[in-house]
Amino acid sequence: QMQVRSVENQINLAETRWLARGAIDWARTMLLYDARKSSVDHNGEFWAVPMSDTKVADAEDGGLREGYLSGRITDEQGKYNVLNLALKGEIDEVELAHFGALLEVLGLEQGYARPIAQAVADTQISADSESSLPKALPMMLPDDLLRVAGVEAGMIDRLRDYITFLPRNGNDVVKINLNTAGPEVMHAVVPVLSLQQAQALVARRDQAGEYFNNTGDLVTRAKAVGATVETSDLGRTDIATSFFRVKGRIRYDRALVSLEALVYRSGSSKTSVLWHQEY
Repeated sequence: QMQVRSVENQINLAETRWLARGAIDWARTMLLYDARKSSVDHNGEFWAVPMSDTKVADAEDGGLREGYLSGRITDEQGKYNVLNLALKGEIDEVELAHFGALLEVLGLEQGYARPIAQAVADTQISADSESSLPKALPMMLPDDLLRVAGVEAGMIDRLRDYITFLPRNGNDVVKINLNTAGPEVMHAVVPVLSLQQAQALVARRDQAGEYFNNTGDLVTRAKAVGATVETSDLGRTDIATSFFRVKGRIRYDRALVSLEALVYRSGSSKTSVLWHQEY
């Protein structure tokens, strides 16, 4: 009986994992459909609506095995991209200032910005390097910052909801989506906005549903909160997104699987999974 139950559990787990893969494919289909409908991404769109427990049932001779799927898609470009801090082994001083501002507004020591930027640079091959290998392995998750001297788990927990690790496309930085960025990130990348002014803009955006159709909308609305923003201040911002995080939870019979994946959307014709994990 124990052996039979063990085999049943393994079968249930395998089927649950296939459901998890199906959930990722469902998310990719939703994102492609969205890209064909609109070139603007914001949290009022259908892809951003969380999926509550959705029942799945599988008929078998003994009755029904019930399963439940829940999850959501979130915009990763509403967070600060730590990998913007360096390019080809050289620290980007503009991004360093942005990241330092984010640390400060979160109540963290700004002095950590440069060591973290150097750690990112060490994962890249510099233009004048004779070696074909970087000094360190790539960073993919917030916990990778533990390799930086002085960075502790408490600091990472404080940063976790505000940072991400997204690959740069050539020399271009990954831009912040003004439609999904929180006030702390908006203030960091548009430093002419105070935190209070950024909070007012985000509140109007989210509560009234007045999303930005272009970056020029922020220039206009900033005047209403007492800020003067020039178009040149918004060179590292956007109103669309290419990177999304998919989170899901699948319970099928006695098996339970949680999943997380980073999906890259290229235009309206292609998506790819950059990484995914199950736990």
